[in-house]
Amino acid sequence: STVTYNSKTYSVTSIGERAFFECSGLTAITITEYVSSIGSYAFNGCSSLKEVVIEDGTTTLSLGCNERSNSSSGTGRGLFYSCPLKKVYLGRNLSYISDKKYGYSPFYGKNGLTYVSIGCKVTSIGGYLFFSCLNLQSVTIGSGVSSIGNDAFPSASSSSRVAKVIWLTNTPPTGYSIVNGRINYV
Repeated sequence: STVTYNSKTYSVTSIGERAFFECSGLTAITITEYVSSIGSYAFNGCSSLKEVVIEDGTTTLSLGCNERSNSSSGTGRGLFYSCPLKKVYLGRNLSYISDKKYGYSPFYGKNGLTYVSIGCKVTSIGGYLFFSCLNLQSVTIGSGVSSIGNDAFPSASSSSRVAKVIWLTNTPPTGYSIVNGRINYV
């Protein structure tokens, strides 16, 4: 991705910490395949952000911390804190810049999230990635996924489970039993 400023073109390979902090007019964002990292709290407080697209790519996208709160709700102030996300497209693997002691994935507990699509270039769905997203209605998982981490999706003890999971493969990946709901193979 490139940005032109003062007649000069710059390549965008990372999104800095707090880059779009409290940008209330932002409704959708596409992270291109050229972006290799997103800093902590980059979209924190984007109160109108409903759709995130992380384009297909083979390079792992490194994400800043998603700080765990001390409150009993377990939600933290991280990349998408206070964002009413509804749709997420994940086109490549994710990793975290900081270690796990800083909390959960950026999508943890996003109860407004209803649709998730995971592209064919994704090989691994990390633990807790969409955990506690209690209103997920549809998840499509690409054929490249070969493993799913613990509690990647709402747990079996949740009052609400994913209504429909579609695997774009004939062979379920390791950890597939962790995904709850009706599973269909294409």
